[in-house]
Amino acid sequence: DALAKARMHPNLSLFAADGAVLGTVERDWRNDEQMVHVLHGISVTKKVPDAGVDGISKNCEFLLGDFKHFGAFLAQQLSRSDDEMVSVHAT
Repeated sequence: DALAKARMHPNLSLFAADGAVLGTVERDWRNDEQMVHVLHGISVTKKVPDAGVDGISKNCEFLLGDFKHFGAFLAQQLSRSDDEMVSVHAT
């Protein structure tokens, strides 16, 4: 039901481990990693190909639906904000 509603309403976004519906467009997550992004390992990880799948590259997996990863994401956001505030006040 949520998937059908997200496909019809552009202001409803639906996030899942294997893909998302954003602005009524349903897509799988990218299959290339963005390792230079500071939050890559916290919010997204690369799935390891199964041995029986001929080593075909899998898409990344969205992790923020897992409370452990979501908590780490929020902690990282807070620490970055604190660091930026110290930098601004130090200058």
